[in-house]
Amino acid sequence: MKDTYQKLFNLRKSLDFWEKEIGIDRLNTKSKIIFEYLLSQKKLPISLNEIRNDNFIEKKMSIASFNRCINELIKSKRIKVYLDTNDRRSQIIDLF
Repeated sequence: MKDTYQKLFNLRKSLDFWEKEIGIDRLNTKSKIIFEYLLSQKKLPISLNEIRNDNFIEKKMSIASFNRCINELIKSKRIKVYLDTNDRRSQIIDLF
């Protein structure tokens, strides 16, 4: 069991190192989840609703937290949000 905890600790150390390397160490955990989700997508831009309705994100944060994280990512100039040209009710997210 101790070996499992040691592996987990080593993963956390590695994650901390790489977050500092790419400059996302100052974001809160939920903002990192959204940003990493966007980075993992093969096709961008993506609909704001598509991200919000993802099972993992939906389980990890409330709508209010999600909106706060989106605003934090906009202010830190990591993402940009604009209206969908096909549906003005929808917003699109893209990376800077």
